[in-house]
Amino acid sequence: MPYEKIGKNDPVCIADEVPFEIPESWEWVRLGSVCQLNDGKKLQSKTYNNLDARYMRGKAEAKVLEAGKFVTKGTYLILVDGENSGEVFIAPEDGYMGSTFKILWISAQLYARYILKFIELYKEPLRNSKKGAAIPHLNKEIFFNLLLPVPSLQEQTRIVDKIVELTPSVERYDLLSRRSDELNRNFPNFLKKSILQYAVQGKLVSQDPTDEPASVLLEHIRAEKEKLIKEGKIKKEKNPSVIFRGADNLPYEKIGKNEPVCIADEVPFEIPESWEWVRLGSIGDWGSGATPSRTTPEYYNGNIPWLKTGDLNDGYITHIPETITERALLETSVRLNPIGSVLIAMYGATIGKLGILQTPATTNQACCACIPFTGIYNEFLFYFLMSQKLAFIKRGEGGAQPNISKEKIVATLMPLPPKAEQKRIVEKLHILQPYIESYTLLEKEDIKLHHSFPEILKKSILQYAIQGKLVPQAPTEEPASVLLERIRAEKEQLIKAGKIKRDKHESVIFRRDNSYYERVDGIERCIDDEIPFEIPENWEVVRLQNIGEYRKGPFGSSLTKSMFVPKSKSSIKVYEQKNAIQKDCTLGTYYIPMEYYNEKMKGFTVLPNNIIVSCAGTIGETYILPSSAEIGIINQALMRMRITSQINVDYFLIYFDYMVKETARESSKGSAIKNIPPFDIFKKIILPLPPLKEQKRIVQEVQTIKSLISSL
Repeated sequence: MPYEKIGKNDPVCIADEVPFEIPESWEWVRLGSVCQLNDGKKLQSKTYNNLDARYMRGKAEAKVLEAGKFVTKGTYLILVDGENSGEVFIAPEDGYMGSTFKILWISAQLYARYILKFIELYKEPLRNSKKGAAIPHLNKEIFFNLLLPVPSLQEQTRIVDKIVELTPSVERYDLLSRRSDELNRNFPNFLKKSILQYAVQGKLVSQDPTDEPASVLLEHIRAEKEKLIKEGKIKKEKNPSVIFRGADNLPYEKIGKNEPVCIADEVPFEIPESWEWVRLGSIGDWGSGATPSRTTPEYYNGNIPWLKTGDLNDGYITHIPETITERALLETSVRLNPIGSVLIAMYGATIGKLGILQTPATTNQACCACIPFTGIYNEFLFYFLMSQKLAFIKRGEGGAQPNISKEKIVATLMPLPPKAEQKRIVEKLHILQPYIESYTLLEKEDIKLHHSFPEILKKSILQYAIQGKLVPQAPTEEPASVLLERIRAEKEQLIKAGKIKRDKHESVIFRRDNSYYERVDGIERCIDDEIPFEIPENWEVVRLQNIGEYRKGPFGSSLTKSMFVPKSKSSIKVYEQKNAIQKDCTLGTYYIPMEYYNEKMKGFTVLPNNIIVSCAGTIGETYILPSSAEIGIINQALMRMRITSQINVDYFLIYFDYMVKETARESSKGSAIKNIPPFDIFKKIILPLPPLKEQKRIVQEVQTIKSLISSL
């Protein structure tokens, strides 16, 4: 059984702590026995790059410092502050380590890469157990108390080599898995579209030779139309369309008194012999609605439903909130559509949205209604229109507001089955629809499980590695117990020499009893009434003043056009509002003398990766200066923001655009020209802060949605 002796205390059995069995030649130790977290050597008056996380990830240019905690190239650095606490970097060069790092000292008697793989295995528990609220900290107590299984040095090397060998296979599986997930997510929509496509092509149900063919149905419809025209219920078409098969078995169309024209190039697919091609205008009475004048109150709040496109639900419509009066029906161009009418949205973002009336109703002008003629099953028409939604959306492009118009709708070709087959198709769709919906729900659950599998597999490999099951043991090797004796001796020697320190731990908590508290100058107060909305348990809230540094441009009199000089080696650029609005650092020709910059303007300096914000007129437009940007200053119409590297800048800018710009508009002074609010208001704005990984996911989702919107 494993025992642990701490200091002068008696040994204690730790069998309950040991997570698994290890080979005979291995030993258990606490991670704190073979690792230490140290500070770098303080150094001044020598220039080195600042080795922060963003720079070492290749996400930012290096910042040059003249003082800091010096580390040499190849030093292991571990993040102890922020969402990625526990992540280990290798210093790429001599430099000053970032403020969120500690030096990870690993005993020279161990293979360092084996220790790094062990820390990687436990990165999730370490992150989930971080201490701290606004800026979480690595829980060093848990870190140092982790039980480390120690094989011989040679076996440590073999274990790492095997992990490196297997990792590409795991990563390839992960990539293929994610691609499969994407396909599976979209499959229900593909399936639904495919079924609708099969339905309108005559491939979903079998044809019945005893059905009355669609050609006879069309003759009945033409006779019905003539009767309705004579009764004055519908208007006579100026140029009616008749589509028929010619002697060559190709489709021809005769419009009005014109000669028939072959439309084979327009017909998208083959249809069964008993079907016919028609224009939508031939199978029903189509009409758009209208909006009675809002200046006439007597037109509204009657007993006649008046539908807007927002009321469409791609199904049967049972609730229409707004109503009009009989007077509106008599005095305006609204049209009363009977039960069973099929509706389709024609304008804006709702193009192609559908509904079937369950009660007589009128509509506004953005909606087109079809009263199908006898023999046209309204649900078949509904499903055909649903299958054409993307085509309608594409046909509606090109204007300031997308629209498809009644004329475009009635000119659309529709494959018409016999009446009996229309009903069989709809019945089959009703049977299949619940299966599609059930499949969608099951697929979501399957994707969730499937998505986690690569990480589980990777952890399993690491778990096998530290359990001694990944590679065979060599009985001739020196056991780890001997190795540990040397490590203990080495550590004691280093402690006596003052080169490493013993551990100290601390914790800062800002959320308490399900409420938020703020400590200012040692005084705590509840700020629940300032929190704008509920946030997840693993999120925090911070004020803008705590996550960045902000500076507005100089007063007008200290920067005037009379001071500007041509660009030269002895001048420095003045950034203007147009740089932020047009997101281009090369715009502008204003420069000031370097001498005046050094005397008066250094406090307004902007560097690559700083954010500049437009502050007057067009407020809140942001721009991250690229690495190629000149060092310069901001003018009176700009603000400079420098955000902590522990926050994803793109996430911050999403929130800035959503909340801060709105606050700026509401709080800014003046009527004609708006401005960013005073700093005493601006800096106290609360930012809801998710974990860094979640920040990135949010940014990715927003970018994906924006990309999809741009592609419509």
